[in-house]
Amino acid sequence: MARLFRALSVLSVPFAIVACGGKSSPSEPGDAGGETSGSCTPAECGPNGLGAPAPCPDGTIPGDICARNGSGACSWSSGSCAPQKPCHSSAECGASAYCNSPSSSCLGSGVCAPKPNGCGLDFSPVCGCDGKTYGNACAAAMAGMVVATVGECAGTKCTSLGTFACGSGSYCQFSEGTCPTELPPAVDGVCAPLTTGCGKNLEPVCGCNGVTYSNPCLAAAGGTNLLHHGSCETPDPPTSGSCGGIAGIKCSSKEWCDFGTSASCGRDDSMGTCKPRPSACDPIRATVCGCDGKIYDNACYAEMAGFGVGSGCK
Repeated sequence: MARLFRALSVLSVPFAIVACGGKSSPSEPGDAGGETSGSCTPAECGPNGLGAPAPCPDGTIPGDICARNGSGACSWSSGSCAPQKPCHSSAECGASAYCNSPSSSCLGSGVCAPKPNGCGLDFSPVCGCDGKTYGNACAAAMAGMVVATVGECAGTKCTSLGTFACGSGSYCQFSEGTCPTELPPAVDGVCAPLTTGCGKNLEPVCGCNGVTYSNPCLAAAGGTNLLHHGSCETPDPPTSGSCGGIAGIKCSSKEWCDFGTSASCGRDDSMGTCKPRPSACDPIRATVCGCDGKIYDNACYAEMAGFGVGSGCK
């Protein structure tokens, strides 16, 4: 009887059947409840109800992942997009990508994004940071250009340092008196078209290149910013206070050469003295002949023009 009891006791101990080349069933000691981590087959996860995944910013489609969750059950989860490479210019992204600014800022940093291989024909114009209008945002991306504003270009931002330069047919225009410089800090401007068909009206302006243009339109035609309205001032030559003589020394633009009682105006190589030009004259008519060969109402008007009184007027 004792032998039979001991035999039954041995048979009551749990045991597991191990298949050839396989692993123990979950009833094996230390394996209760199954694995809590590791991969699963799609069949174990069952139907995927996550829906179509959204494309990543780089154009790739993240794949869904079938894996065990924290409780050990197999389930589907959405894959993640690869981190985007930060950039400050398209040169950092390679030939097939460009530096895109998610905030549509022409002056900020961005991330590398691929250039599309093709675009639709829908016309939804956008303005690129290069000052050009594109048919739609995809067309701008294909050209490797950040979209500055929705709609056709009208005063797209640009900078004096060329961080965002304007496209062909336009130039970076600054407010009058602000000239572009290659030194920081950068100055913001707007892309303006190179004008054509300018009139012949006389409205002299001085360009930042030191050239006087007949009117602002002609300056804009050459992509020149305005320093100020009016002709560019010619720097006054240094003077010693003397003028005339055999060397023909001239006074500054704010002076006139006084030869005293001599009416030769220095033609006899005589010396004169530079004196300030008057800022106002009495309207007294006492005509005189200026040293420039012109007749003036009086000597003061001749001096205001920068000349003394001489002879030889006809």
